[in-house]
Amino acid sequence: MSIEKMAMPQLGESVTEGTISQWLVAEGDQVNKYDPIAEVTTDKVNAEVPSSFSGTIRELIAAEGDTLAVGEAICTIEVEGAGESERPLENKGAGEAAVQSESAAEADGRPMKKRYSPAVLRLSQENGIDLGQLSGTGMGGRITRKDVLKAINEREKAPAQEQRGKK
Repeated sequence: MSIEKMAMPQLGESVTEGTISQWLVAEGDQVNKYDPIAEVTTDKVNAEVPSSFSGTIRELIAAEGDTLAVGEAICTIEVEGAGESERPLENKGAGEAAVQSESAAEADGRPMKKRYSPAVLRLSQENGIDLGQLSGTGMGGRITRKDVLKAINEREKAPAQEQRGKK
């Protein structure tokens, strides 16, 4: 068994903090991965925060009404048999599903899978962009929609420059 901390998720590209408006769980409650555990309000969105783990809520670090920066701990969960596959990278909110790729980055000596937002995935797939080849400019090196748009723009410029060079 291990104790894992859940952090305040980033609920929008420019959102830097959120307020716990209501806890949906109490200390000692059993939760499953993806169960909603709290309602969070930001200047842009109101969303439910899903659990990143299955386990027992050990401590609610933040109280209702507390405003926390993205990445600050909001609660701890006791996880039974926690493996690397259950280790969260970034908490997602507002109904976004996180998609994992097979490329891994090293952090804390353990491999971590990259996660992309649905908008980034869709844009890259529609335009044939390999996300594994991009460097992210978002928080923690995360690939943002702007990074994908830049790659599309650069790819479209390259053939145009080759055409001018051949004339």
